Amino acid sequence: METQVTGILIDGVVRLDEAVDIPNNSRVRVGLQSLDESKARYVEGLKAWIQTCQDHPINSGGLRYTRDELHERD
Repeated sequence: METQVTGILIDGVVRLDEAVDIPNNSRVRVGLQSLDESKARYVEGLKAWIQTCQDHPINSGGLRYTRDELHERD
């Protein structure tokens, strides 16, 4: 079973924000990542993606239909 939860590290002890459905005294694997660093990496990646989309726009060269043409019913 794999569960991802957030928490706070206080004096070397992790306090989870919510209860988990794992029995007491179970051995678990823990990976820690600061949310501030993760968010900063996400924002930088998003900015790079937006810049790439602006630098290299996709133009199919196809016809551009109006809204009325798209919703035309016979």
